Amino acid sequence: MIGTLWYKFFWGSYDNLGKLVLLNLIISILFAPLILIFFGFPPLIGYLLSLITVPIPIAGLFYFVSKVTEETDPILKDFFIGLKKFALKGVLLYLFHTLILIILFYNAKFYLGGKLFSQSGFISMILAGICIWAGFYSIMLAIYTVPILVNQNISFKKLFIRANIMFLSKPFFAIAVLLNLLFLSLIVYFTKFVGFFIFFISFSTVMMNSAYQTVMEYYEELEAAEKAKKEGVEKPKSWKEIKEQEVAKKKKRHRSLREILKPWEY
Repeated sequence: MIGTLWYKFFWGSYDNLGKLVLLNLIISILFAPLILIFFGFPPLIGYLLSLITVPIPIAGLFYFVSKVTEETDPILKDFFIGLKKFALKGVLLYLFHTLILIILFYNAKFYLGGKLFSQSGFISMILAGICIWAGFYSIMLAIYTVPILVNQNISFKKLFIRANIMFLSKPFFAIAVLLNLLFLSLIVYFTKFVGFFIFFISFSTVMMNSAYQTVMEYYEELEAAEKAKKEGVEKPKSWKEIKEQEVAKKKKRHRSLREILKPWEY
């Protein structure tokens, strides 16, 4: 699945690099209220302003990227369609995830500091650990919630149920996706944050939506296998038949680096 993830991420980014960089430049400027907090801007005001400047364009970007990972040819108009279609739900999702993380952070800070920790250190550590794990779980869900929103456009109840199912069915895959996002963050750090304004937001969005598409394809394969089992489809009887099935599975993944090295042949 990791190979499929990177395949989708690489070609989705490569095919639409110019558009993704342009959108990243625009959206990174809208992150100013959050960025300014680190330079002394009032945190509450910065957060309230970010409720408008961050989730709305991010929803538009996710909608644009959902077209990328479907191997279609998205246009910039799709970004504005996503803005209009998912603005409110995007704000509500952003509000939910950020408030959960803020509350859990201050709870963990409270349990690990002050008189409570000195009086009952062991219990405080357990409670703080629960808060940290809950925050980690919320971050894992965030990998899937927005992609599910823009791809399926369902109610919040169904959205969170499906996000939980997708994470719990493949937890190590979700952790691998998070590590890939951290890798992108490291690149931003080593480029002295220039990468944040050029590619980080767009590439992270492509990565998350590619993860969603990869898990959905996994479910489709399970469903097809279950259907074949019910219909009594015969199992392959020879290595030749097994090989033919494997080739059929990989038909969609036919692109290679040759397309980059010798683009005139395609």
